[in-house]
Amino acid sequence: MIKGFLADVYTCNDETGIGKDAGKMFDDVVDAHEYLDRVKENLGGNERITFCKVYPIVECACGEKVYCSSFTNTCDKCNADYNFNGSLLAPRDQWGEETGETWWECY
Repeated sequence: MIKGFLADVYTCNDETGIGKDAGKMFDDVVDAHEYLDRVKENLGGNERITFCKVYPIVECACGEKVYCSSFTNTCDKCNADYNFNGSLLAPRDQWGEETGETWWECY
């Protein structure tokens, strides 16, 4: 179950080389994207965005929060796997069953 969204954005000042993380949590994906738009609109003259992404945070069946920031995201507590959209994946022993691949080739 999706519990929220992280709007993760990192800006860098080209003149000073100093970076700034402006990540923020949201309950709604639209609010998260609007936040990123505001960050983009308010960049200073020497600033640029070096990383900008919204990704879901799910609550695993075991109660742990899983940040779905990669292609495959594993719960630290029970090892359940989720995709980048926050959907629960089949157990790893079933990965690649249709194609003959092993789970580590899919990870």
